[in-house]
Amino acid sequence: LSIFAGSFSRTAALAVGSRSDGGEQALAELVDVSMLQADVSGQATRYRMLPILRDFGRFNLQEEGEIEPVRRDHAEYLAAEVADMNLPFVLMGSNPRIEENVSIDDFRAAADWALDNGLEQLAVDVLVPLGQVWVRRLDEVGRWMTRIDRADPPRDMMRWRLDMSAAIAEWLSGRDHEALALLPRLIESAHAMGEPYAAAEAMWASGNIHWRQGDLQVARDELLRATEGMPVVASRAHSAREGLAVLELRLGNTEEGERRVAELTTIADEVPTAVTRATAANAQGWLDAFAGNLEAAAQSFTLCRDLAIGADDWAHEVNARLGLAWVQPGINRIDAAAAE
Repeated sequence: LSIFAGSFSRTAALAVGSRSDGGEQALAELVDVSMLQADVSGQATRYRMLPILRDFGRFNLQEEGEIEPVRRDHAEYLAAEVADMNLPFVLMGSNPRIEENVSIDDFRAAADWALDNGLEQLAVDVLVPLGQVWVRRLDEVGRWMTRIDRADPPRDMMRWRLDMSAAIAEWLSGRDHEALALLPRLIESAHAMGEPYAAAEAMWASGNIHWRQGDLQVARDELLRATEGMPVVASRAHSAREGLAVLELRLGNTEEGERRVAELTTIADEVPTAVTRATAANAQGWLDAFAGNLEAAAQSFTLCRDLAIGADDWAHEVNARLGLAWVQPGINRIDAAAAE
């Protein structure tokens, strides 16, 4: 158990510690003698080993010639975990499933060991969950991707996911040029692997970057192609339709913008989740704003903001606050706009 880098669940302990006898009884005994700390504050018990005891345990494994087999067990368990997670093609925020049984540092440690031992595919498999933290750790993206590129594992869908996470991290860190250098190849390779949904996700990201750069027509065309490649119920498809609605309005295509907003409203009525309702409210807010109905726009953006906060939907919360900051000065609410 000293192989774990942070806290771990009973499931992880029994899987990786299967070389030892005792199972659950051994876990309880280790807690009783303070070799393990048990945190019972959550829904499931989490275990942790003090650093000095972890170092001692690893030293003993090294002395007994068991450290490498245990590290492999640890890495292979994590790879199996990743395969079971059903992660989205694009990781843009926290996903509780990733750290359900281990800490994010376990994935780092396993990938480091796998690369050092020439197990490139295993390294890619366990690196994929790190996409959820790379948005805030651009320096880490560069270090890992340099090592992966040097190892040059097969370009399968797991490698695609890793490259996509790197592109998203570049985009959300403001490095548009670097992201756009990666995305066309990702779109092409996803199609070549028979993964049109993945290609549409990359197209969605490219459209948003071109939007930010002011290339509104290119952004509109890419978001349209993205929606055509995504399942209707996919969350990213809602985002792409929402972007299309706003872009049509900005390009002066009012009738098409109205049609897109109506489409989003219908989806929200048929599938009334916080996200679909926030999407429809945000799009309606922009429709009202471009029509000069600033009071109505403020009401729609406020609804979007409140729904987003309740659903921990940071993207819609930010967009709604920006919408409010844009329309409120027109209805003499300067202080409220500044607060948003």
